[in-house]
Amino acid sequence: RNTLISYILLLLFALLVCAPMLWFDKLHGHSIQLNLVWSRNFTLQLMQGDLYPHWLMGMNRGAGSPVFYYYAPFPFYVIAIPGLIFPGIKLTMQLALGEWLLIALSGFAFFHFARRHFTSVPALLGAMLYMVLPYHFEIDLWLRQDIGELANYIWMPLILYYSEKLFDGEEAIAGLAVTYSLLMFSHLPSALLFSIALGCYVFVLAWQHRAWRFLPHFTVAIAIGILLAGIYWVPALFTGQYIHIEYLWWAP
Repeated sequence: RNTLISYILLLLFALLVCAPMLWFDKLHGHSIQLNLVWSRNFTLQLMQGDLYPHWLMGMNRGAGSPVFYYYAPFPFYVIAIPGLIFPGIKLTMQLALGEWLLIALSGFAFFHFARRHFTSVPALLGAMLYMVLPYHFEIDLWLRQDIGELANYIWMPLILYYSEKLFDGEEAIAGLAVTYSLLMFSHLPSALLFSIALGCYVFVLAWQHRAWRFLPHFTVAIAIGILLAGIYWVPALFTGQYIHIEYLWWAP
């Protein structure tokens, strides 16, 4: 019961901090134009039954664009949710609602992780703080509109949660594999940086618990996660030579 109340409070807190963006329907940021046009085309293709729109057919006056051969797709699935529920929704409102969901989900994830160590109230306060950390909230959301990095704040606490469970001798390989694959599906550069920190964190866990025997289990879980994300990173890795990023910003 306390957990359910905490999740409701986190949802309302996310609504409060995102209220200016939702109320005034004004979005700004470095990547705002790309986010809007990619979201529109991604959602339209989902509506048509294309479950993984690698090629956005409606872009460039119908010639299409290979955006999701190299750009991680998970955040756009979340942003598509308001558009799928309300097909006639204004595009900027769809994006704003999707970003509100990403912020809220990051709070849920941190609360789930923190609840392993603390009671509900400290975990709730920590999750609220996590949602509005300066780089998370101000830089990624308001300044850069980097929804890939924004999405990865969901998976980092959950990966730590499952790593701790694993080194405590609990069943966690499946959860760790899935969350790590979704980390890669959200934003590869931040996934790489976090993986370095995760390696240090796991070393400390193994040393503290004298649980070196679980290192192979951890390695297997990460390997499975990488393989699960292969549907994204394999095309991104082997078709990169055909992508000319300078044309992404070109305008007539």
